[in-house]
Amino acid sequence: QCGLYFLYPCTVQCRALPETFVNAHSLFALMDRAEQASIVTRFPHHKEVYRMFLAKDWMAHLCLAPQYGLPACTKVPRTLVDRDPQRAAGTALAALTALKRARGDASSQVEVGVAKLGFSWEAMDV
Repeated sequence: QCGLYFLYPCTVQCRALPETFVNAHSLFALMDRAEQASIVTRFPHHKEVYRMFLAKDWMAHLCLAPQYGLPACTKVPRTLVDRDPQRAAGTALAALTALKRARGDASSQVEVGVAKLGFSWEAMDV
C-alpha cells in the first residue's frame, strides 16, 4: 500500500484556486495519519521531502554550502510581512547581506531581491 496525492497544498485561502488546491496543514495531517496506518507516501515525494520542497526550506538550508551554487536565501515569518512589510523587507535584506558575508562575499550590501512565499504555486506569490 502507498499514498499518492495529486493535490496542491497551500497555506493561504484563495477563492480562485481550483479544487485540487487544499490546506497544507490538513493534507500533511492526513499524510501523518495514513503513515501511522502503514500507508507510505510515494507521490509526489515522501512526506518530509515534499514538505521541505513546498515550504521552500531547502534553499535556506543549503545556501551556505558552496557545492550547490545557490544564491543567498533567507526566510521571513508571514506574520511579520502581514504586520509590517517594510520591516520584513529590511530584515530579509539584512539577513541576505549577512549570508553573503558568511560565504566570503564582502561585496556591497544586498539592496534588492525576490521574495516567494512557501506553499505557493505557479508564481502566484512572487
